[in-house]
Amino acid sequence: VTRTYTLTDACGNDIDLIQTITVEADAVLADDPIDVTECASYTLPALTNGAYFGTTGGVNPIAVGTVITETATIYVYAVSADNSSCVVENSFSVTINALPAAPSAQDQSECEASPIQILTATATVPEGISIVWYDAATEGNVVASPTLNTVGSVTYYAESVNDDTECASSSR
Repeated sequence: VTRTYTLTDACGNDIDLIQTITVEADAVLADDPIDVTECASYTLPALTNGAYFGTTGGVNPIAVGTVITETATIYVYAVSADNSSCVVENSFSVTINALPAAPSAQDQSECEASPIQILTATATVPEGISIVWYDAATEGNVVASPTLNTVGSVTYYAESVNDDTECASSSR
């Protein structure tokens, strides 16, 4: 924008004053992550634009790769390299749900009878928690019907799963 002003002094002389105003675009970008809900923890991923902070205004920096273990609001803040007055800030919520405790179960042992008995694995969990049975202590396959109906032994592993959050116990 250019403006021209004409000023007249006390003697009647005109003086032209030209003022030019230039506005330069300085686009500042900051990633805008979506809210996250996780079980036990969440690791902050790399950003394309901006950096993580624990407080609004670019205060309390948080490094990429930091493991968040409590529910928090995280801020992504970016400032122009050319003009520190040009800033952008976005925030997102990290909700951390607790893991349920592993279920409690007891070994079962019976003497053979005729006809052969069917032993069914059982475990105890609080209300709002379900049990998922597996054939291994880690990974393994889901066992829909944890039973034994022959002479011998078998081991099944119980995992607790919160019905609301779908978070699973860290051990079986």
